[in-house]
Amino acid sequence: MTPLLLLPGMMCDERLFSHLVEAYGTGRKSYVADLTQHDDWSELASSVLAHAPAAFDLIGVSMGGALALELCALAPDRVRRVVVLDANPHADTPEKRQGRLDLLDALDAEGLEALMQQRLFPNYLAPGNHDPDLISLFWSMAEGLGAGVFRSQSRALLSRQSRLLDLAKFDKPVLILRGAEDRICPRSYHTDMLDSLPNARFEEIDAAGHLPGLEAPDVTTKLIQDWLR
Repeated sequence: MTPLLLLPGMMCDERLFSHLVEAYGTGRKSYVADLTQHDDWSELASSVLAHAPAAFDLIGVSMGGALALELCALAPDRVRRVVVLDANPHADTPEKRQGRLDLLDALDAEGLEALMQQRLFPNYLAPGNHDPDLISLFWSMAEGLGAGVFRSQSRALLSRQSRLLDLAKFDKPVLILRGAEDRICPRSYHTDMLDSLPNARFEEIDAAGHLPGLEAPDVTTKLIQDWLR
């Protein structure tokens, strides 16, 4: 069976995929890419490919979803099937870029915990969901990675470009998933991917925000497993 290459979101680790990996058990090998070592997008993509299996099914969430598109453009012959969840396929606008720089300033002024808890985590979940266990998991992942990784991943994202035009001939099957109540990546990001990728399907997951694999794990896992089957 084709191995899975898993690309986590910013300040997330392998626990982002725990439900999916557990559902597969020992029947399918999975590799969680290390997205912590580079502050340049091209270098990050090259490093992931250098450590990846020769051929793989690809799943990327948020930052990892944008990186999945980069890998599809760089190594289309190595990719079999793709799942992109809650991702921005575009280069940063000037406003997005300034917002990212402002967060780096806030990191220096406030520290990582205040930045994550006050500025970022409130937007991760669907409106009205304040699940303390999920918030605790978000912080556990972020704390384990640390402020240095926040800086390097932010700089890597600042350096990325859109790959949508390059993927106009990418004919591998792509499933585009979005938490229907995602407050970070709007629906238009995902329909832009749908319009640009010739063999793509788009679905939204009800009652879920930016990380549906954690907020709606059963539904998300079934959609992914059905797609990769």
